[in-house]
Amino acid sequence: MLLAPPVRSRRSRLRQDSEPVWVDEALLTPMPSPVQALRRPDDAAAAVAVLAPVPQSWAALLPMDPAAMSETGLIDALVASEKLLASIAASQQVFLAEVARRDPEGELFLRDEAACALKVAPGTAHQRLEDATQLTGRLSVALDLQESGRLSSMNARLLARAVQDLPDDVAARVQARVLPGGCAQTPGEFRAAVRRAVARFDRKDERERHAQAYAKRHVRSYPVEDHMADVLLHLGADGAAVVNAAIDAWAVRTDPGDRRSADQRRADAIVDICSHALALPGVPRRHGIRPAINVTVAASTLAGSDEQPAHLDGYGPIPAAMARRLAALPGARRHQFVVDGEGRILDLQAPDAADSYTPPVRIARHVLIRDQYCVMPGCPFRV
Repeated sequence: MLLAPPVRSRRSRLRQDSEPVWVDEALLTPMPSPVQALRRPDDAAAAVAVLAPVPQSWAALLPMDPAAMSETGLIDALVASEKLLASIAASQQVFLAEVARRDPEGELFLRDEAACALKVAPGTAHQRLEDATQLTGRLSVALDLQESGRLSSMNARLLARAVQDLPDDVAARVQARVLPGGCAQTPGEFRAAVRRAVARFDRKDERERHAQAYAKRHVRSYPVEDHMADVLLHLGADGAAVVNAAIDAWAVRTDPGDRRSADQRRADAIVDICSHALALPGVPRRHGIRPAINVTVAASTLAGSDEQPAHLDGYGPIPAAMARRLAALPGARRHQFVVDGEGRILDLQAPDAADSYTPPVRIARHVLIRDQYCVMPGCPFRV
């Protein structure tokens, strides 16, 4: 069977007149076989790119040799594979929604099981379950478009999260407004379109809208490359103004010879302000321990005999020089633990803990330094 000629668009105009006639070329395009895909990958990719994603589409894509394809063929293959990925993700939404239906309050721990199975944090899994509930319910039109490969998985999730707290009638109007153009938009373009639609149809009181947004304020810290980290503050506009005013006020305290840039001074000012806050008396304790920056480092590295990487609580590996710099800060305290290769402490005697539920400070400090986070896979909460 011969392949249909390469298709450059999903639809072709058959005649030019005042009443154009359109035909879906996917209806005229046969699914290429694996042998045809191997022999004529460009034509096969063009065909799969316009066909609805089905299991046979993968069978046609897999034999294709990218090195044997033209630039046009490669783009067609990307289009086809992206449609298939969207379709598979749409199928997964059905399973996620069923997990959410069976364990709506998390009492069966099925939601946490899903997080472990997907290898994501519980919060991420719970959001995906909510997205699936939206898409398999009142956003079924968006899910159908995703299943057909026309709406990307990212855009489907953006829509689900944008209407999560909206009433059904408003969600329906937002969906109807954004989907006609959403299939051809980038996530950034689609997000902007969704925000405009929500603002147009959602008639909530401004104070109520702000209260809902304000309830989601948070602080996040993200490790990045080269022993750096990003700290994200999601605050009310008034709170952000207070933070910026304090940073600017602290950043102007410079010596004449200070060569730091304005950005560098402001970044250092945040560290200075927080360092002073940690030194204040009466700082709340956790597990009986005063808040501290915990660094785990070999004694030989601390003494300068070698350069083994250290471990910074909440970040990960840091260079030996940074660990020694932290250890030299005023007020720094050292706690020595002898451990085996598995991190089990060897010299901790705690007879006073035999009849007590609350561990003594020495045991608590060791566990905090050793585990740092809840041992549940993916749990982001500190112990």
